[in-house]
Amino acid sequence: MATRTGMVMRLYLHGYDIGGDVSGFGPIAARANLIDVTSVQDSATRRLVGKRDGEITFTCFFNDTADASHDALSTLPTTDVLAMVTAGITRGDPVFCLSAKQVNYDWNVNQDGSLTGTVQLVGAAGYPLETAKLLTAKVTHSSATDVTGIDHGAQSTSGGVGFLQHFTAATGTVEYDIEDSSDSTNGTDGTWGNLLAFSDVATPYAQIAQRVEVSGTVERWVRASTNGTFTNAQFAMAFRRRVANEFDAG
Repeated sequence: MATRTGMVMRLYLHGYDIGGDVSGFGPIAARANLIDVTSVQDSATRRLVGKRDGEITFTCFFNDTADASHDALSTLPTTDVLAMVTAGITRGDPVFCLSAKQVNYDWNVNQDGSLTGTVQLVGAAGYPLETAKLLTAKVTHSSATDVTGIDHGAQSTSGGVGFLQHFTAATGTVEYDIEDSSDSTNGTDGTWGNLLAFSDVATPYAQIAQRVEVSGTVERWVRASTNGTFTNAQFAMAFRRRVANEFDAG
């Protein structure tokens, strides 16, 4: 990875691809409460890291086309939503993921006549902002397919988290999986095993998103995979390889 700009970003929000209506982000924030544990014998302040949090705030244009910003945001759901902000659309690119509550649906009519909104997503369900790697940006699989895997460089032993955005499908039942391999050399060869499975998606194909954790060993190579009998499944997927001493999941 190298220093990069904020060009070519996407926002997937609980099965809606609304990046085309988004004019900017700010902030995308990972935060932690600091607990002051300074004693009388300390000569400087001591702090522990407490509960962590996350936020994704974005500015968008009003679009009442089906499955665009108004459809995705206007219900102001009381349940959690899963947001994925991708910094690029290539496998391996960074993704900011947040299980969140949408706290507002605010619009402004500006002096120039434009209609713009600012929407805030704040962390929910005990998870802070999580960074992951893109296994695939928004793609369509006409039938069961294995995506070329990405190389994480080495095996790890602290588990991981998979993130799925399901946009639509035409027929059948889609089985979304993440697989890993210890002996692949190019992301397609070698032996692959199922690392984690998302819940199967069947008709009526409502937009959904899922966050699934896995514990233990994660092999060097990781890939997205679709299985089952279906046609034209449209989705995006990311994976976070967890490290030792990471936050405790809620």
